[in-house]
Amino acid sequence: MVTKKTYYFIQFVFLIVFIPGVVILTNGLDFLIAPIFKNAKFPIGNAITWIMLTIFPSFFFQWFRRGKRNGKLYLLLTTIALIFGLSWGIISYIFSGNWQYSFADSTNFILWLVYTALIIFLPLISLVIRILSQIGKP
Repeated sequence: MVTKKTYYFIQFVFLIVFIPGVVILTNGLDFLIAPIFKNAKFPIGNAITWIMLTIFPSFFFQWFRRGKRNGKLYLLLTTIALIFGLSWGIISYIFSGNWQYSFADSTNFILWLVYTALIIFLPLISLVIRILSQIGKP
């Protein structure tokens, strides 16, 4: 079992990485399209996005797992989102056929958008369900 101190440290690290990542990605800085390695065709922006799409559901997963009123639905939805987040880069490559995630096929692009949106919305849906289930309870 994770101690309370370790739990809060993990959550703090998640926020420390997530918040600057959002700022970097929303500002559209030029270095985001630069490859991670000299001969690699995997942009830094995609790596940052992949990390953030893993951290976001991890934050909720840790929070729901730690809660006193663990619900299987909350954990199931956040676990699915976490697995989707961990595999996002590989799945994105499969959908697009390249590491820059440039889509030639609109059907694959739409599937990729849905897949990516699920990573964000499943934990948020879990949160809303949990909040609604607590209304009116002592």
